[in-house]
Amino acid sequence: MIRYPPKMRGLMRIGLEHCSSPIYMFERWKIILKFYEVDNNYIIYIKNFERQIPDFNYDRFNKFVCGIVLNINDNDYFAPVSSFKQQQRTNFVILDRGRPVSSIRFSFMFPAPNEVIRLKDFSNEPQTYKDLINAELRYCNNNRDEILRRARQVYRIGCNRNHPLANCCCDFTLLESKCNEFIRRFESNPIVFEQTAATSRTNPPPEE
Repeated sequence: MIRYPPKMRGLMRIGLEHCSSPIYMFERWKIILKFYEVDNNYIIYIKNFERQIPDFNYDRFNKFVCGIVLNINDNDYFAPVSSFKQQQRTNFVILDRGRPVSSIRFSFMFPAPNEVIRLKDFSNEPQTYKDLINAELRYCNNNRDEILRRARQVYRIGCNRNHPLANCCCDFTLLESKCNEFIRRFESNPIVFEQTAATSRTNPPPEE
């Protein structure tokens, strides 16, 4: 977990050529998409406010996210990568040798601070799985512009509660509010990080 002062995080989000970050990497001023894992305490925290956030812990391979797919209102968004392969308006199907192998689920994307994001390490996974992951990542970056465009489109859908697909999306506005609340509490006292998740586990918020 790496902490950066607010001013440094702001420079990273601007995308200055000589800024370094564990999240943003630039090639000719463009974001290079990466796969990340999210601290489970943060997942527990946001799941108590938004029930559509998927589970991330599984017996075989834990779920990971693709990012940064969107930066809006000073929030970095990450979207879960899923084994779901059916093309929908709110996802992006990843192909390997012309066949669908997974998808990026923008309807379930969420904002997350740097403190809870780390680059996903696949080094100890079976070689066949690593080969698949590398193929997926190449496909994502080859289609980066479409992925970023789709993320913006789904964000607009989710923020328009009158849209027929809005109920399929997370409440992005609510998640941004809770993410910013988490950041404020963390920066004032890093110990709050685990306490926040523990409180969410034992005292979930009332249904709105």
